[in-house]
Amino acid sequence: ALLDVQAYRLASFPPTACDGQRCSDLRRAGFIERTGERAMTPSGKRGYLCRITASGLDYLRMRSHG
Repeated sequence: ALLDVQAYRLASFPPTACDGQRCSDLRRAGFIERTGERAMTPSGKRGYLCRITASGLDYLRMRSHG
């Protein structure tokens, strides 16, 4: 499980991309979901941790094959 900011970093997005919108879009599409746990963000606020879903993994497999 990762915070949005951690996921951005792993995906090589620039720090300025961390506005929450990309992960909100992924949650809305069902590709990631909140775990119910929270952790401290770099700004000192508590943010939700998310994990990839089965639909998200299927999407990644489909993208990597074509």
